[in-house]
Amino acid sequence: MNKGNSDAYRANAADCMKLAALANGSTTRLVFLNMAKAWLRLADHAELSKRYHADKDGSGKSPNQATSCEESRDHDREA
Repeated sequence: MNKGNSDAYRANAADCMKLAALANGSTTRLVFLNMAKAWLRLADHAELSKRYHADKDGSGKSPNQATSCEESRDHDREA
C-alpha cells in the first residue's frame, strides 16, 4: 500500500462528511458519518501497514512511531 492509497481513503472520508452535511434525515447522516470513520480507519491501517513493511525491509520508521490510538480517536471525533 502506498501513500496514494491513504490519501484517496481520506478523500473518500471527506466526501462522506460532505454528504452527511447535506443529508436530509438523521439516519442517512449517521450512515455517511460511519462510512467516513471507516475510510479514516482504512487510511490509518494503510499507513501503518506501509510503515511496518518498510521497517521489515530496513528502510522505514519503526511500527512504534505509527499512529496512536489517540489520533484514531481524533478521527472518530471529526467524523
